[in-house]
Amino acid sequence: MIGIVILNYNNYQDTINCIASLQINCPDENLKIVVIDNGSTNDSIEQISTYFRHKNLPYNYLSNYTDDEKYDEKFILINAKKNLGYARGNNIGINFLIKHNVEAILILNNDIILIENIIETLINDIKKNPDIGLISPLLLKDENQIDYNCCRNSPSTSIFLLESINIPDLKFINNYIQSKLLVLNNNKNLLEKKIIYCDIISGSCILAKTEVWQKLGGFDENTFLYYEENILFEKLKLHNLKSAINPKIKAIHIGARSTKKVHNTEILNIAKKSLLYYLKEYRKSSPITFQLIRLLKSFRIFLISVNNLRRKVFFNGNS
Repeated sequence: MIGIVILNYNNYQDTINCIASLQINCPDENLKIVVIDNGSTNDSIEQISTYFRHKNLPYNYLSNYTDDEKYDEKFILINAKKNLGYARGNNIGINFLIKHNVEAILILNNDIILIENIIETLINDIKKNPDIGLISPLLLKDENQIDYNCCRNSPSTSIFLLESINIPDLKFINNYIQSKLLVLNNNKNLLEKKIIYCDIISGSCILAKTEVWQKLGGFDENTFLYYEENILFEKLKLHNLKSAINPKIKAIHIGARSTKKVHNTEILNIAKKSLLYYLKEYRKSSPITFQLIRLLKSFRIFLISVNNLRRKVFFNGNS
């Protein structure tokens, strides 16, 4: 049995579309699909439950889940009751599936749409390649455009500094940063390979053996959002494991609609906190480098907040 974790926050339509794409493209797979509602403030739980009932899909709804309980239905809907963030929310599903003795666990963002059966191929890949800890299909923005963020190099300290210094978002600096990070953007010939090894794969679609998730301890719950993939890379190295993608199979990543609804400075503050934790705990950055990045990131957020305030005053004055 293969376990799948789908995290929902105020975006039930994407979650329903993701589940529907699983049903269409993986009808013969033995799956246990766990949907975690991460404290949605709308009627997501009712909408997802209605979908299950309408499609005659047997499911269990859990509002007070404990690790000792086991459930037989294919679909599990767990109410987390509050927004726990990406890491803690997904870990609820991972820990649930570990207790249910699944062979492997696939983390799926709810904005992933399957266009083919990726599960069988990815399972075969990790069986044939014991050095692979985490694997993903090639992710697309649409049917024809590659999401190059799905296969990245781990950023050097100089790249983190350059990102922080690049306060006005200069195009030539952004292009340089992308040239250093985006593996496929530099060498499209890699797409002819069966397996492409890279440091960091997208957290939106990751499959690993259950025993690997146990070794890694799931996601680091000290991050609320962002840099989870970077941390996984650091954890994999400790176990002599690697990340990879299979470019011969594909899925569509339609975009993180949930986070786009949040004000820019909120997102940037969350990202800054996760980055600083990652730099301190996993990269062991020097105190000077750490403080410089912290100050530059804070200054960037300050400039954006001032600009947002000016725009708000301008539009209010002209309304």
